Amino acid sequence: MPTPDNRRLGTATVLAAARLTKGHGIAVTASIKTFQEVGLAIGTCVEPIGPEHSNEELAESMLFTAEIDPAFSGAARRIPIPGTPLAKRGLITELRLAQIVAITRLVVLRSVTGNCAHEPGTVPIMGGAIPLQPSVKSLRR
Repeated sequence: MPTPDNRRLGTATVLAAARLTKGHGIAVTASIKTFQEVGLAIGTCVEPIGPEHSNEELAESMLFTAEIDPAFSGAARRIPIPGTPLAKRGLITELRLAQIVAITRLVVLRSVTGNCAHEPGTVPIMGGAIPLQPSVKSLRR
């Protein structure tokens, strides 16, 4: 849990993205362990999900997420930016995002109360997304 020093500084939780790396597994960093060692709660999601990611890759990311006991979890689909190399790979549907959000909820510990979705939509909410994470600009996903 966050230390009193972290709270005094206004920092209690950090988003530590263990991103799916272009369809080749999870890029795991020592940062997550470091954040936990200094008393910060971790938030992470299965992201950025594109149509090229296999069920096995998604399951590996979900299991990793469960292992770190995050403060919140969930899933985020990659929003392609036209003209970029990843744009050619496309976008998963809201229904697929809702499915991944629901499965993430089943895999991650019940102590994790936040099961988010990016981008927000009615269908991901039906998959159990709470809270929602809207964006107003492109993110490095």
